Amino acid sequence: MVALLAWLADSYAVDTAPGATARFTSRGSNRWPVGAPVTTSTIAGHRDMSHTACPGDASYELVKNTFPQLVTQARLAR
Repeated sequence: MVALLAWLADSYAVDTAPGATARFTSRGSNRWPVGAPVTTSTIAGHRDMSHTACPGDASYELVKNTFPQLVTQARLAR
């Protein structure tokens, strides 16, 4: 997952550092209405965009607290 996220971030010039955010206008979900301004971590789980349990509590901990640092380190090591 770290390698995939690093590749995607490099491909789209996304900042993956811990605390990095992205802002966009919602196209609509069960959490954000169409047109709502949304600010989220650049590495986020589905539950950040919709009312869902995805990716599960154990995986969500990785998404929020582990992947940003590991992905950023992987990108810097290239």
